[in-house]
Amino acid sequence: MNRPGNINEGNIDSFFNNNDIRKKQARLELERIEPCLFCEWYKVCFGGCPANYVSKNEPNYYCEDYKRIFRHIKNKLENFSIIDSDGTHLDNLQKIPNQMLKEQLSNIITGKVFEKYDGER
Repeated sequence: MNRPGNINEGNIDSFFNNNDIRKKQARLELERIEPCLFCEWYKVCFGGCPANYVSKNEPNYYCEDYKRIFRHIKNKLENFSIIDSDGTHLDNLQKIPNQMLKEQLSNIITGKVFEKYDGER
């Protein structure tokens, strides 16, 4: 039986890089997100929760719902002139009264929120 590995046996590089189970999981994850890679919302949902993955033909059970929600949010941000139609920043974040929301939107618009995730991958 091929186990995922024991961190106390061998070195950590072989645990992450030379493990058949981890390689199989990586292939399955690529298969799961492949249809999503060119979606305009990919950087927001990253292909959705793996638990909601159905098959290659129907990648995520909630995909269309997520897209409707993201479109609604984008339309609201455009209506309040926080972003323009192509999603660029318009320096109107001061219109948002909620400080935490203002900071999060600022991070998303400037791409800082994705830097955190890009560094972890």
